Amino acid sequence: MDEVVLDRLILQYLQKRGYTQARQSLSYETTASQAPDMTLAPQVDPEKGIVEDLLLYLVADNNQAQYARSFDSFAIWVDNSLDLYRGELQRLLYPTFTLCYLRLVRHSASSEAQQMLAKHRTRFVGTTQRPAQARLQELQELQNLSLPEQLDGSQASKLFLILSIINEHFAIQMVEGQPAADAGDEADIGMLSGQSMGIMSSVNQQELQLGLLQGNAEDRFAAIKADREAEAVPEADEEGKALTKKKRAALEKEAEKERSKRHRVAEGRLEPQIPLLPRPDVLESAVLRGFESRADVGPEALPSILFHTFANTFQSLNCCSFAPDAQSIAGGYADSSVRLHSLNGATEASADGPEAQQAGEPFACMHGHSAPVHGIDWMPDGRCFLTASSDGTLRIWSPELRRNLAVYRGHRLPVWDVACCPEGHYFASASNDRTVRIWCTDRVHSVRMLPGAFSDADVVRWHPNAHYVAAGSSDRTIRMWDIRGGTLQRILTGHRAPITSLAFSPDGQMLLSGDAEGELLLWSLGQAKRIAAFHDHCAPIWTLAFSNGSSGMLASGSADQTVKLWSLSGQATSGEEGEAANLPVSNMQMLKSYRTRVMPIFKLQWTPRNLLLAAGAMAPTELRQSA
Repeated sequence: MDEVVLDRLILQYLQKRGYTQARQSLSYETTASQAPDMTLAPQVDPEKGIVEDLLLYLVADNNQAQYARSFDSFAIWVDNSLDLYRGELQRLLYPTFTLCYLRLVRHSASSEAQQMLAKHRTRFVGTTQRPAQARLQELQELQNLSLPEQLDGSQASKLFLILSIINEHFAIQMVEGQPAADAGDEADIGMLSGQSMGIMSSVNQQELQLGLLQGNAEDRFAAIKADREAEAVPEADEEGKALTKKKRAALEKEAEKERSKRHRVAEGRLEPQIPLLPRPDVLESAVLRGFESRADVGPEALPSILFHTFANTFQSLNCCSFAPDAQSIAGGYADSSVRLHSLNGATEASADGPEAQQAGEPFACMHGHSAPVHGIDWMPDGRCFLTASSDGTLRIWSPELRRNLAVYRGHRLPVWDVACCPEGHYFASASNDRTVRIWCTDRVHSVRMLPGAFSDADVVRWHPNAHYVAAGSSDRTIRMWDIRGGTLQRILTGHRAPITSLAFSPDGQMLLSGDAEGELLLWSLGQAKRIAAFHDHCAPIWTLAFSNGSSGMLASGSADQTVKLWSLSGQATSGEEGEAANLPVSNMQMLKSYRTRVMPIFKLQWTPRNLLLAAGAMAPTELRQSA
């Protein structure tokens, strides 16, 4: 490089850094030695960045090939760097490549730009287990740009401007410490940046109370089972021989040890810190009876799946949900109606009125909303269910009366999802107004408004202990709030597309999320970090559901017409007292994939007996034939 240009670049750097005295000294020395004929190289523009001036210098020397080779050298250097730093350095490759490509096109070096794109395309679409659709679209747009005139008014020109700004103001700093273990997987991708990243860091350092509630159904069933086993010590062995006193004492000691362990776990549970209504005895008995006949599912014993198909409802059925007793299913439709279908084949008599079941119809059609229904969920006791609509309201319905019982208003824009609290009485809603609201069934106004999302709040779910709610947003982030004070407790980033589904693990220690590109991420809530990522779906994941008990089975349903079963049996478990363990990278693996007849999966739900219920809408004939 010419010494004059180099001196000017150094002067510009000193000026940007504020080294006034050093700049004045160097300027005095270089002014005296500058020759008047050294003006062929591009002049340094103080309004431009240093790297941009270097690129212009190369172009002025008609050395575009060297420009492309410089990026190749940079990529090779990153690939050959130490494993400790390679992940973080690889993040620089794609924005640097895009800037280089657009600079070459701008200076009429399209052939070199196209060669560079062809050479590195595989690198940028093969960074994950499946190509990122957004990345492929960007590369295709780049490939269509071959003339400088095309940059004017195109989306790429806007990207070019943004990258120029980043190039001018972004600084790379070397800091001590270990890089993020998942940096190579671009785990921190999201819309948060700058000050928001600092807020996220401070929010995610807060401690959470993730333990289950005292007296939960699983603990009660485990205690009953342990007491029963302690009392049922056999009098004889398998061969019919009477047990010796020593052997019998050992069995009794083991049973007592197991019972004490269960009691200690129950004593370490979280006391309810919000007002909760007691569960009806009838409901409690029904839940415990379901646990008695519950099947243990796992890699060696896959569950049975009962699939329900909605006929003649394609593109009109928006959502559906099974009743807790699996005797009926409610659906929300684009025509603003809510329909209740019986799953046991019974034909029940309906009340008189416009909401009554019509003669000969296999469902009861109920009206109340004035816009499409997008979310639906049942109360735990099965006596009522809730719906969310584009009219900005939530409604509670009685399946027995076939009527709307109450209307809840508060959201100013469409409501996309509603979720009932696992303990009843409360429910949460997610809306287009970028807020999540907490409601009580006995009040018409919300009791908590939880803001923070940069875009629509699309999906909301309750933590098993009923003290937290998590919401997935179109800004590709997940937020979790403590409803006791309405405080934000977690911000999780890593998805490349809007969040479409969420599910908490039964022990409350983990969260699973699915997005619109079919990516599945597993999070440790205690550590506020991602511990696994999966890309087996190729379309939006609409529903996720964990099995009951400690089997660690997960089901995911997608618009790619598949139901996939996953095992978390390789995952580290929590301690006896319910404290979160230091979770390693998960060994979660897919066990089985089931494909439907071109029917997207709208809903998955486990019964207390671990039967997996699934539902979807049948596609038109032409779509089935094309598939």
